Parts: sequence; C-alpha cells; structure tokens
Amino acid sequence: MELAVQSTQWEADIPIRFLKFVAVVSFLAIAFPVPSKAQVAISGTYYEETLISTCTSGTACFVRFSSYTRDIIFTKVNCAFETTSPIYLVEFAVADTNTTLVVRRPEILPVPTPVAQGSNSWYSVLAPSNFLISATHFPTVVFYTNTTSSFSFFCKITGTIQ
Repeated sequence: MELAVQSTQWEADIPIRFLKFVAVVSFLAIAFPVPSKAQVAISGTYYEETLISTCTSGTACFVRFSSYTRDIIFTKVNCAFETTSPIYLVEFAVADTNTTLVVRRPEILPVPTPVAQGSNSWYSVLAPSNFLISATHFPTVVFYTNTTSSFSFFCKITGTIQ
C-alpha cells in the first residue's frame, strides 16, 4: 500500500531555492571576500570606503568604517543588508572609537521596504548626505531591530576629503 503525500508548490521549490541560495552565496564568497578591514579608495579629495561582513546576533548592527587623518564630508551612504528581523531605524553617525556602542550626531536614513527571501528580509539604503566627520573619528552606520537578529551587509560610503 502506497501513501500519497501532497506537497505545496512552495515545498516543491525548496531544492531549487536552496541551489539558488548556494549559487549566490558562492558567487559572493568568490567575488566579495569578507575583508579583515575596510576597502578604501582615495583619489585627490575623493574618498570611498566599502565594508562587507556580518554582525553577530543582537538588536543592532554597528557598521564601523575607518578613521582618517583629515576631515571628510560624506555625501552618500549605500548599504544592502539581510536580517532575520524587521528593521525599524537606520542611522549614519560618528563614533569616537572603533569599539564603542555609543554614536553621536546621528543622521536618520530612510528605512526601505524589505524584500522577503525565505525567512530573511533584504533591505537596500541609498541616501544622499552632507555629514562632516572630523579626523580620527569613525563613520558608523547602525541598523536597529526590535528582536535579536543576525545581519549580513555590504556598505559603501563616499565623500570629499577636506
């Protein structure tokens, strides 16, 4: 006697979704290896810095960029991030050290509409800015959730060295 098991289309697509996920993760691992420090590009007064990484479980993810020896006016913040919990606030701010959980002078960025991918959500922030961060301080982007979450992110900031 055979038992007939009915499955939904979503269940039938799980192997395909998993293979797509593995393909994307493999591509990102090859194309964008997680750096041990930030990737910085400087040309004349143009400044650009990129970070690709993850945050451990928590209700906030602090994306800390490098400090620089001169003042910089940051003109654009561009981040894509994946999380297991909804984001309610995104800030661009300054930190005095690269380990502090306290940020100053936050500039509130628009919280985008999430795109669901399985049990996770992807967010993409592209915001103009006019934010002066003085020498030896750390530009920081912070994502906040209401519940404990894990984060993966790609963030780039651009600006003009003063």
